[in-house]
Amino acid sequence: MVLLQRFHWLFLTKTADGWELVQMFSIQGRTEAQPPTPPEESRDSFIGEAIRSWLQDCRSRSW
Repeated sequence: MVLLQRFHWLFLTKTADGWELVQMFSIQGRTEAQPPTPPEESRDSFIGEAIRSWLQDCRSRSW
């Protein structure tokens, strides 16, 4: 069994319509003896897509 963790940093900006994802970085953390991977730009990853979709849903529900 291998235990992996992912960490994400989100940079958001407030617009007239609500919040928007500007930049996102992710690293993959490993267990004890191995250092984490260097940060990589991940705005277009599946997590970034999901966050943008969620923010869009939030904007459409706001009045």
